[in-house]
Amino acid sequence: MMPIAILHCSDLHFGSALVNRPPRWLVQTMQGYAAHDIRLCLAMKPALEDVGDLAGLPEEEEPKVVVSGDLTAAGADKEFAVAHTFLRSLWRLWRAPPLGAGFDLRRPDAVDLPLATVPGNHDQWGGSRVWMWGYDPELAPTHFRPTPWRRVWNSGNLEVEFFGLDTNAGLDHRRPNPLAGGSLDQRPGGEVDRLRALLEQSDKEGSEKSATVRIRALVLHHPLSGKGLPYPLDANSVDVLLRLAEAYNLTAFLTGHTHEFFFQALETRPNRRRKVWELRCASTLQGPTRRRPRPGFLAHKIWLDEGNRPRWVTWRYPWSKANRFAPRNRLTPCQVVL
Repeated sequence: MMPIAILHCSDLHFGSALVNRPPRWLVQTMQGYAAHDIRLCLAMKPALEDVGDLAGLPEEEEPKVVVSGDLTAAGADKEFAVAHTFLRSLWRLWRAPPLGAGFDLRRPDAVDLPLATVPGNHDQWGGSRVWMWGYDPELAPTHFRPTPWRRVWNSGNLEVEFFGLDTNAGLDHRRPNPLAGGSLDQRPGGEVDRLRALLEQSDKEGSEKSATVRIRALVLHHPLSGKGLPYPLDANSVDVLLRLAEAYNLTAFLTGHTHEFFFQALETRPNRRRKVWELRCASTLQGPTRRRPRPGFLAHKIWLDEGNRPRWVTWRYPWSKANRFAPRNRLTPCQVVL
């Protein structure tokens, strides 16, 4: 049985020009706002292949890609066009000409693209770096699949089930959000209620393709902890997520936003029955001239051992002095306890 490999990137910050190379002073002094660097983009395809080799995938199988928000630098339409063009270029299977903006959700094969994304705070700005709007209800379905969404990847007896939330959806769409904090949509019938319905429906229907082991994770932009700018999720939203983790056996939260790698195990609520991991990704494509935090992504390998027990390990892939993405801890990855 093959493992399931996932390349987890975040805070891509695509600008309006694909061949973008921001000056050193801009990357160093305005790390939160600088757009992508084409040198890092060109390194992503070989990095995708390296992740497949590290995870032990056969040559014809490629890792899935999960983006935990901030595809764009300021949410402008041209920036989304660049982001989607680049992300589609990572896979050989996507050769037909596009039918429109975004991920071309009208295409019958769009759902087969091994890619899952959620919006970040930068994606909500509508092209403005001044007002920094908190929430743009028009982002979906043009640029993102409507949240919450559910994606399922299978391998033998293993099923990996990912869900996505927009952690800006609880903010007022008429107000700016200069402190960059996040909040879940907890209105009756809002995103949290719809996510709970998806989880309950999945529990009722059971695993697909006769899988005997199911692993669940939630993709969201804002982290569950942090101090100062950029702000994390509000305390009430964090409480909701930890309760969902206990009620529906979530294993991990895949986050971004702070532009640095960070791992932590959290106790679920209200009864502290299990641990759930926050696996936070650095800013993936912002300038290799940046010293700290270094750009990079996370690589996740999920599989079943000989005893049919689930295993999940995570490697940091920072930008290296050799001008490529390389695993920092190839021999001692982060072990997610399942």
